[in-house]
Amino acid sequence: MEQQQTHGNVQNRTGSQDKGDEQVEEMYELKNIEFFNRPVMIILQNVNGPCPLIAIANVLLLRGKLTINTDCSHITLQGLVTLIGEQIMEANSGLRESSTLSKDYEKNVSDAMSLIPNMKYGLDVNVRYQHPKDFEYTPECVIFDLLDIDLLHGWLPDPAAPEASTIMKYSYNQLVEKLVALSLITSPDASPAAEPKADASSNPSASTEPIASQTPRLQKSPESVRSAIKKSTLRREDIKKEDETLLLKEGLEAEKFLEETAGQFTKTGLENLKLILQENQLAVLFRNNHFAAIIKHNDTLFVLLTDSGYLLEPIIWERLDGVGDSVFCDGQFNVYLAPTLLSQTVSTITSAIPSLGFGDDVEIPLSDADIQEQLKIEQQIAEERDRDLAIKLHKEEVRISKEEDEIQKAIQRQEKLETAKLAKEKKAPQKKDKDSSCTVQ
Repeated sequence: MEQQQTHGNVQNRTGSQDKGDEQVEEMYELKNIEFFNRPVMIILQNVNGPCPLIAIANVLLLRGKLTINTDCSHITLQGLVTLIGEQIMEANSGLRESSTLSKDYEKNVSDAMSLIPNMKYGLDVNVRYQHPKDFEYTPECVIFDLLDIDLLHGWLPDPAAPEASTIMKYSYNQLVEKLVALSLITSPDASPAAEPKADASSNPSASTEPIASQTPRLQKSPESVRSAIKKSTLRREDIKKEDETLLLKEGLEAEKFLEETAGQFTKTGLENLKLILQENQLAVLFRNNHFAAIIKHNDTLFVLLTDSGYLLEPIIWERLDGVGDSVFCDGQFNVYLAPTLLSQTVSTITSAIPSLGFGDDVEIPLSDADIQEQLKIEQQIAEERDRDLAIKLHKEEVRISKEEDEIQKAIQRQEKLETAKLAKEKKAPQKKDKDSSCTVQ
């Protein structure tokens, strides 16, 4: 399966940007975050960003194996490649001393160093569906091995599903071949290797896609599946009559699974990722044709957000609560509630709907998990506000009570003084004036 670069960049056969853009040295923004009370610079993804390299580098930065000066705001592609290459050399330096391993070491390191620059153009992975570490081995896998980084996915079938036994026998590329066979059997005239129905040179508007990918059945497949179908060389004559029944069954099961799990992430996959990851372990997750750093913290999965649009936002992690259910979190893995950002995001999505071919009356519903999370947060905020108000009221009541006590005590002191004064005046003897009988003439 070929990794497809996201964020709307130009695609070529390797699923990445056009190599014609190499003349301009690419720069990637850096973001300073806090990771377990330690400042860390992480690398952000722009529209042409090589997400496999960025994911690997961010795992190494979070581990503390790599460091970038906090005064830096950008890193070049060459700088990124150099950082990873130097870490490969340093992490495996001990193997140089072993005569039995030196040849394997030299070959693996040599292969890795030659492959790292090419990862700018994507990373070919062929998922298998037994467990989260189940990928078909490709030369690029040696880079993850040398750096001791697990490459994982969460794209696993539900073991109780009828199609699970079929899905778990094959890889992604093999499932795509099952789809092609299904299309050829149900549409006998379609063949991926057949010539186009019209001459594209004489009719520029004529489609040059293989006929199998033009069948109604395959046109309904997810875009990444249709892209893989175009590379198939299977012909109708390659399919034996006695194999058609089994191919029809497996093709329908593959079609169902790939359509229902177009996001390449399932509940079973989420549960298995939690089981194999250790607490606070970092790895690289492949999901929805994208690579990103992932960590398990407090038995919960978090994916590092590296879109350059979050450069100035305190949003660091995406918490994975389920398939399609995620919550933005800050550097301490706490839920981050940003109404302004949320309204901007909804506005952006809404404005993009007409260009995606949807009607103006499309609604964007919130999931039950999102609603519950929002209500929980609002309740916590309300409780904190009520508690603060109660504390303020209590302090005010205490202050008023003290003032009333002081006033009452002052009144009582005054009354006592006046009472004592009156009592003293009553006890004093009356003095008679000696000349009181004389009259002044």
